Amino acid sequence: MGNDLRRYNLFGWDYEYINPLTDREIAWYVKHAKEAGGPVLELACGSGRLLIHLAEIGFECDGIDICDEMLTISRKRISVTRPEVKARIRLHKLDMTDFQLDRTYGLAIIADNSLRDLTTIDKQLACVSGAYDHLRPGGRLLVTLRRFDPVGPTNGRRETNWSKAIIHPETGEKFQRKVMMQSTGGGRQARGFIFYKKLSSGNSEEMIECPFEFPVMSVDDYAALFAETGFSTDVFIGYGNREDDGKGATLCFVFDKTE
Repeated sequence: MGNDLRRYNLFGWDYEYINPLTDREIAWYVKHAKEAGGPVLELACGSGRLLIHLAEIGFECDGIDICDEMLTISRKRISVTRPEVKARIRLHKLDMTDFQLDRTYGLAIIADNSLRDLTTIDKQLACVSGAYDHLRPGGRLLVTLRRFDPVGPTNGRRETNWSKAIIHPETGEKFQRKVMMQSTGGGRQARGFIFYKKLSSGNSEEMIECPFEFPVMSVDDYAALFAETGFSTDVFIGYGNREDDGKGATLCFVFDKTE
């Protein structure tokens, strides 16, 4: 992962609050898993929440992530599942741009903007190529990304308000979160910070800055990148069967390995 891992090591626990997994998303991934067959590979598996859902319905699953804290969170979640579910999941600390596992898969997943955590197009291509190499012929890759407008209403600059207080599930500490970003390089790159503000009972505040950057790519840019690996590509929006209308917030790429 090319961005600052400090955010994930310090605040990976907040993912459930910021981006909860919906029933519609789960159903979409389950549908494709049943069509493509297992085993299932998830790159940047994070907290393990999607792997657990797939293992619960009987799929053998492998998850890779480079972040120690996210793997710790994932292991904790897996540890309280049923023994047969636990036995179906393997976790690996690996870089999703350079990995080698000991089996091939019917389905590979790069979910929740994880591909955009890679800071260059070359790294993204290496990641997708690695997924391609690990799929058996006829296998499928799912990539989900949030649509990003490099210009937008504020000439490429974005800033969110401070979030409501988010409570650390183990320490009870309270934090607020905000995001600032700016498009650069003629709209081809985005850079910014995720700020966390630790709230205390006194007047003091602790601020933590977590930088990020990613290449800004259109749907056609992604289709061209994926085509370099040999995938045929369909694009949908909103975890359904609706074709991309240029407006949907969530882009769902479905790739089939044709060889």
